[in-house]
Amino acid sequence: MFTRIYNAVLHWLRCVNDHSLHSPFLFNIYKNLIRRKYRDSDSIDNYLSSLKTNESILLIDDYGVGSSTLKSNSRRIKDIAKTSTSSLSIRKIIRNYIFQNQPKCIIELGTNLGVTTMLMAESSLDYGGQVYSFEGSNALAELAERSFKDFNLGNIKIIKGDLDSTLDTTLATLDDKIDFVYMDANHTYEATINYLNLIYPYLNENAAILIGDIYWSKSMKKAWKEICSSGMFNTKLDFYHSGLILKGPNIPEEHEILMSRPL
Repeated sequence: MFTRIYNAVLHWLRCVNDHSLHSPFLFNIYKNLIRRKYRDSDSIDNYLSSLKTNESILLIDDYGVGSSTLKSNSRRIKDIAKTSTSSLSIRKIIRNYIFQNQPKCIIELGTNLGVTTMLMAESSLDYGGQVYSFEGSNALAELAERSFKDFNLGNIKIIKGDLDSTLDTTLATLDDKIDFVYMDANHTYEATINYLNLIYPYLNENAAILIGDIYWSKSMKKAWKEICSSGMFNTKLDFYHSGLILKGPNIPEEHEILMSRPL
């Protein structure tokens, strides 16, 4: 707990907003991802509200490091929704990135209850985007899958099972190069680096990856630091709750710590 508080305070002291950015590229990113207004759509808002009052219990098959707050594998849906759903700040970055860049092939590692999956599918539906979402827990995957059908989101494919077994085989079958990835599964150094290395050869020339919980643990902090120094990506943006990395021939070399909520 102390380490997380320390990291949060350190980030706050170092982070900047658009008023302190001299790079036109970073200024535009901040304006389009952070400054741009956002609220959940009615469908996502209603879905989240229903999840947060759902007393049903799911038996979770957790292949990752598990939840830092929910220790039992038997968990109420309402508790999962309150502790494990991506934050509004992350959903805002994802929605705004998709609206701005229209990624066609989207990968999500960690479906969970499917809230962010719905967001990505809904945001990319009009231009023909496709979301491939990986989930290790069969109970979570089936609940999310039913919800996608209820909301008529046909541009989502869920891949069930242990990511260590399903990721590489699924990537090899994709028809398109990957444009955008949201990594929010198995928050360990080894898994994060392994998944990134598996995904990298399948990325489009211009691609972006958002990595969740980069300060969740010392292990994740180590992974983020190594990714930033790897030379695989041109721009590295630290939002504290997540890290955005971008590659492409016209993407400048930038590494910045940014305020995720505009003042």
